Amino acid sequence: MSKPALAFVELFSIARGMLIVDQMIKKAPIELLASGPVSSGKFTILVAGDVAEIDESYRLALALAPPHLAGSVFLPQVASAIIPGLRGDFVDLEADSLAIVETRSQASTIVSCDAALKGAEVQLLDLRIYKRLGGKGYFVVSGPLDQVEAAVEAATARLEAEQLLQSEIIARPHDESWDHFYRNPRLRSVRDSHRYLDD
Repeated sequence: MSKPALAFVELFSIARGMLIVDQMIKKAPIELLASGPVSSGKFTILVAGDVAEIDESYRLALALAPPHLAGSVFLPQVASAIIPGLRGDFVDLEADSLAIVETRSQASTIVSCDAALKGAEVQLLDLRIYKRLGGKGYFVVSGPLDQVEAAVEAATARLEAEQLLQSEIIARPHDESWDHFYRNPRLRSVRDSHRYLDD
């Protein structure tokens, strides 16, 4: 069975974005993961589904977008953890080395996260491209130190230099900081409630 596809479209116009969402859904049976205005003032669309159906709806979006297109990504064989991660579904992990990659755009976060997951034996711990980030994004992966280093290398190689804001590796996260970010149920509930579109 082939891996699912993912498409992301970013527009300068909210009105055009709403039209495109409607037309994409009418064009093919796709899953609308998220859509709406974000704090940068742009309108973003994120969809998933079978490769052929996403390709068809993505091509339609690109045809309807000008002159309002701000950015787009089509991943026909997206890493298996990304779509669950965008829904907020992550594997519970024990503390291990961490890599955090922060980029200047939502599109570049998705692309670099896909590269990291395909380029190393790591687990996706967090993936943020929407709320309260001002158009930025970041992801966190966990695994043995050599693998998180490989993940960062794969992610940054996929990006143009100006797209990368910062990458960091935490070789041995302290139990308290690990608990604060990834084990405390109350904090995680608050954090996950802010996952998607801006208030």
